[in-house]
Amino acid sequence: MISVERVLEYSKLDTEENLESDEPPPPTWPENGKIVARHARLRYGPDLPWVFHGLDFVINGREKVS
Repeated sequence: MISVERVLEYSKLDTEENLESDEPPPPTWPENGKIVARHARLRYGPDLPWVFHGLDFVINGREKVS
């Protein structure tokens, strides 16, 4: 029953505006990708303690993370 209520709630949300650019990216985009995190911190709520702090990592393009 909760899933039905959630669907009804989501169906009443305003739609997002169409975000089109004057200069769309090329069809091959993204050719390369990379995610770099330096000194990242994570906690599950604003009043909860930090779970991770000072976390550094790099995920290179086409690299699988599991």
